[in-house]
Amino acid sequence: MSKNLKIHNVGKSTRATIVDILVLCEQGSYSNEILPVRLSRSKFNDSDKALITKVVYSTLRQQIRIDYALEKISTRKLKSIDQIARAGLRSVICQLIDGFDMHAALNETIKVLPFSLKGFVNAISRKAIELHKSEMLFVDEPDNIKLSIPKWILEETQQVFGSLSEQVSHSFNQASLVTLAPVKVNPIQVEQSRSGEIVKESRLLTNTGDLKNAEYIKSGDYIVADQGSQLVASVITANSESRVLDVCSAPGGKSVMISRKVHDVFSSDISPRRLEKLLQTKERVGAKNIFCFAADACKLPIDRGMKFDSILVDAPCSGLGVLRRRPDARHNISFEDMQKLSVLQKQILQSIIPYVKDQGELVYSVCTFSRSETIAIDEWLQVEYPQLLAQEIELDSPLISKLGRGYLLAGSEENDSMYILKLKKF
Repeated sequence: MSKNLKIHNVGKSTRATIVDILVLCEQGSYSNEILPVRLSRSKFNDSDKALITKVVYSTLRQQIRIDYALEKISTRKLKSIDQIARAGLRSVICQLIDGFDMHAALNETIKVLPFSLKGFVNAISRKAIELHKSEMLFVDEPDNIKLSIPKWILEETQQVFGSLSEQVSHSFNQASLVTLAPVKVNPIQVEQSRSGEIVKESRLLTNTGDLKNAEYIKSGDYIVADQGSQLVASVITANSESRVLDVCSAPGGKSVMISRKVHDVFSSDISPRRLEKLLQTKERVGAKNIFCFAADACKLPIDRGMKFDSILVDAPCSGLGVLRRRPDARHNISFEDMQKLSVLQKQILQSIIPYVKDQGELVYSVCTFSRSETIAIDEWLQVEYPQLLAQEIELDSPLISKLGRGYLLAGSEENDSMYILKLKKF
């Protein structure tokens, strides 16, 4: 992107803010991190915030399909086009797909673009609009293009989930409902919500509004946590005397949920910045039995003589299971990255296993479903650590199936995909 090109009225115009955030995401920012921050600091009303959120996430979800169509109608390769122009085009086509008033969507977008980009974006957009009217814009699309996901992700989904693969693939492009996990024993009632299918005590919001200022959040009765994460926390076998270690814990939802039933939780993460979120949540819900420290999970500053009743390794992973909540992840992760992550997961487990006490448990979880990060890790553990025996988990849902010695939760419109392996040390 040329340093001299600037988007006009960012922070004041909804379309300018949409284009700006899309540019930042292409440069490496995470939408689920940058978008909430930008909106919380803005003066946009709730309606404008909802529009920005919808278009940004929808554009990122449909970007592969949009780019495929644009490549066929533009005389210039997308990679050669300025980032601002790419973001502008993608947002316009997204709004075309989603049924927006195209007169307003196109005009408002063109208005905020640098002068030198206006003509090109306007011409390509109008050509796309005409083709869409005659149902000629999205034609001859391979299956992965229709689903707007990389081919290798579709193949991995089909091989892992089999008959459920179509449902899981479609869930990648569905907007996720905000899900709450109760923290207090008798939490206050949450209006405009319903129970989850996977975790019955969870609440799925049908209307969020200003979540940060919602009474059920401010009071510490609930935290935001997907049903998959709640499921992981629920399988920890613990009592009021148990000492639990949660590595790779930030932003800390699982630590908070586990803290409800144990004596204390030691929560570590390599990122001090991400740990700040856990500290804030800990203070809000009054979880005084959580002790936080920043550390590399491969080099914990803990004496090897200290043992834990339960250890949770919610390992860094490819995140294929959370594509509906992190739509830009599909553009940033590669098959090679996934292989490298499996190496890191093994290194973390090698470092952590000595801290599991005899008769203690180790729970390994990842919010992905790739074979290299799930069943391959299980097979490696069986060879390297035969003293760790798999434990059965009582889980009742058609979305949950056995994968090796562990369990795989298939993604749906209500929940992320999650892999859980529970082991006991003998």
